[in-house]
Amino acid sequence: MPRKTPQFRSWDDYYIPGTTVLRNKLTSATQPYGTTDPDKLRQFEERAASVRLVAAKLDPIRGSFDYNHLKAIHRALFQDVYDWAGEERTGPLSQMSKADPTSSITRQAIPTHPW
Repeated sequence: MPRKTPQFRSWDDYYIPGTTVLRNKLTSATQPYGTTDPDKLRQFEERAASVRLVAAKLDPIRGSFDYNHLKAIHRALFQDVYDWAGEERTGPLSQMSKADPTSSITRQAIPTHPW
């Protein structure tokens, strides 16, 4: 049976409407697209990916580190958090953030170097 995958046509389709939080699997009757709390999502993502990372260490995802293999790794690590884990996404060729380049969210994501 094929996986149920929502159709994403644009960058905004990956986000919960009216938020800058990615659609996720922490759904409820009042939050059908997942939690809108970015801290709760981050904590869940970190815990879920950590468990999957241990599983991948015990039973590695075989492949040649080509594009399809990297998508399989992404799917294995994030399958509990995002419906679209391991799939190609539609959107601009830039950082996946709804924040503008001067926001604190983006600044935190960009590594800084002392030189």
